[in-house]
Amino acid sequence: MNAVNTMTETDFNQHKSKDAPLSMDDIKDCYYQPSTQTVIDTIHPITGVGVWSKKTLAETQAEYDGAEVWDFDKAIEHKQNEAKTAPKEISAERFEEMLYVLPPVGWKNEGGAESFKMSERWSGNITGIYCRIGERFFEFLDDISLSHDAICKRCKDTETRKLTA
Repeated sequence: MNAVNTMTETDFNQHKSKDAPLSMDDIKDCYYQPSTQTVIDTIHPITGVGVWSKKTLAETQAEYDGAEVWDFDKAIEHKQNEAKTAPKEISAERFEEMLYVLPPVGWKNEGGAESFKMSERWSGNITGIYCRIGERFFEFLDDISLSHDAICKRCKDTETRKLTA
């Protein structure tokens, strides 16, 4: 992922007025550091240098070891996928503390299982997710759109893997 998707100024101006500021729809590429899941800068579609830093890829790599040119949407997807974690068992106290620290999202208590998600995101759509199954408690990071049933399944699958290991 090292080729910058630049367009000519004529092509760009056919889509935007010359004086219009860039929007996120105009941005296709970015400088990305996969080892830290960091978007360093977005790349200007005409100049091919960082929008904020005005740096080339080589200049960016001199400052950020391992920096690469990535498609912006793919970089965000990678960052979010890397942030996801497997459920781990926690104490009842930790579960209760997280339930009351901020207003919960999607709080459900059905069939001996309870789950909720933190209203504050860790990154993008990734947030802390908490689940109680019987007297066992779990936490993990994943997409805030996960349903109660999907959360419970993930935690039950974790229990099953522990029992068979």
